[in-house]
Amino acid sequence: MFRYSCLTIAAALLLAPVVLAEDRVPLIPRDILFGNPDKAQTRLSPDGRWISFLAPVNGVLNVWVAPVGKLEQARPVTSETRRGIHQHNWTYAPDTLLYLQDQDGDENWQIFALNVVTCEARNLIDNPKVTARLQQLSDRHPNELIVGINDRDPRFHDLWKVNLLDGRKELFALNPGKINDEMVGGFITDEDLKLRFIATAANDGGTAVYTVDDTGGFKEYDRVGFEDAMATDIVGFDASGKVMYLIDSRGRDTAALYELDLATREKKFIADHPRADAGAVFVHPTTRAIQAVSFNHKRSEWKVIDPSVQADFDYLKTVADGDFTVTSRTLDDSKWTVAYILDNGP
Repeated sequence: MFRYSCLTIAAALLLAPVVLAEDRVPLIPRDILFGNPDKAQTRLSPDGRWISFLAPVNGVLNVWVAPVGKLEQARPVTSETRRGIHQHNWTYAPDTLLYLQDQDGDENWQIFALNVVTCEARNLIDNPKVTARLQQLSDRHPNELIVGINDRDPRFHDLWKVNLLDGRKELFALNPGKINDEMVGGFITDEDLKLRFIATAANDGGTAVYTVDDTGGFKEYDRVGFEDAMATDIVGFDASGKVMYLIDSRGRDTAALYELDLATREKKFIADHPRADAGAVFVHPTTRAIQAVSFNHKRSEWKVIDPSVQADFDYLKTVADGDFTVTSRTLDDSKWTVAYILDNGP
């Protein structure tokens, strides 16, 4: 054990370098850390007419919209003055987007449909005591969407089909709460606005997936054990609805991307990485074919599946030194918005 006398410590303090106030690194301003972004969530409308983003109006985040190619004409289309808007998304109905908003932070999220030409907004939920979840949008049903609402029982979200034009709602699927004594965790729907599966949290810590028959009964389709539940997930369906895409880690060190024939249960390998699980998938906006999949080992990297987008991904690597992701695409696939995550900038 080392022992130091008071004199030794005092001498060390006297010999220590003196740091003057003007030599100190200034604190990062709080506004940089906690203030509003200049712009966020840039999105293209599916028809390619509009570009939207979140930006402050008098210090409060609102939705702004501009014609594509004319960003100087951007204007706010919402008028929130208290709690900013933090989530928005385009629908497939002309000139119509959705945004989520609660009441002074109570997290009872309401879903609003906004016409960006007239700036008229309609609360599609219109019940401040419930919280809504956006379940499904589809270009095949541009005037409809599926939402989850917990108005019957605050513990469970039932699915409702909502008409964007007049706000009419009809019950789409009742949440059973439990299936075989396992708590329901969520619904899986497709582009045809059909209910395909119900997922439950299995009692052993894993996940079970059930189909619903014509009589309302449930049949187990698949089950994932506890050790693979965190890295196994359904990521979508192809255009026919007969093939399901899933990320699956069962029997592997890392989770790979597969396609599964729903009728025959034949599983076909698509892509993997020796050191990382499969992550985000890049899906064609109309054919629903997977064109690329990301893996994050040391940095995010994309593995291209569809050669038709290889040149695009090669080019995007040269634009900035950050990790990129495509945040929106038009239905004709002529325009994308791309975001870069940088270690030395926004």
